[in-house]
Amino acid sequence: MKLLIVVMSCHKNWNLWKDIKRGIKKNFLIFTSSPKNENWYDENDKILYLNCRDTYESLPEKVICMIDQVLQQDYFKKYTHILKIDDYEAVKLTPEKIKNIYNFPEIERNDYTGQELLFYKNNRSARTYHYGKVSKESRWHDNLYKGTFVPWFNGGKSYILSRNAMECINTIYNGANIEVLRRYEIYEDLMIAKLLHKFSIFPVQVQYNAVEASGDE
Repeated sequence: MKLLIVVMSCHKNWNLWKDIKRGIKKNFLIFTSSPKNENWYDENDKILYLNCRDTYESLPEKVICMIDQVLQQDYFKKYTHILKIDDYEAVKLTPEKIKNIYNFPEIERNDYTGQELLFYKNNRSARTYHYGKVSKESRWHDNLYKGTFVPWFNGGKSYILSRNAMECINTIYNGANIEVLRRYEIYEDLMIAKLLHKFSIFPVQVQYNAVEASGDE
């Protein structure tokens, strides 16, 4: 297994990038929206700029665009898995914590693993979690998520995808059909689980302790 840490961030959180780079040191990238509206990778700064928006409602498309580029660019061909994590949690990562992940063979044996497994609870809060976070002009502003739920991993706390899982996701959503995605998805981590569910790829919980678990949300 060769693991690439992919840290989701936005321009307003650029102040975290220095600490993230200092803590992780190697085999990582930070992905964010491109001010040029194009996909490009800054190898020196370890920043993957993506042709997507930089708002809360854009998180699903940001992850899809990242997966698309990791699969396409030759620079990333050597990696067999990615660990996706949000920037506010990535600042806590260390080389020792990352090295510990390699001690869990079940990660290499499975396509979709993570630390904090979540389940749908039949309450309104699960469908309104995005309220107060999206842009006022967003179609999701004060608009319930009415889609399906399957067990999913807390994306902020991290999940790990194999290259096979990424390729499955890429066949459904990729850089060419982002407009379709925007109509149906608002929760990026749930979206990943739903897409993989279509391929009978189900979450396998592994306490690799990259970050501290917070319990069900």
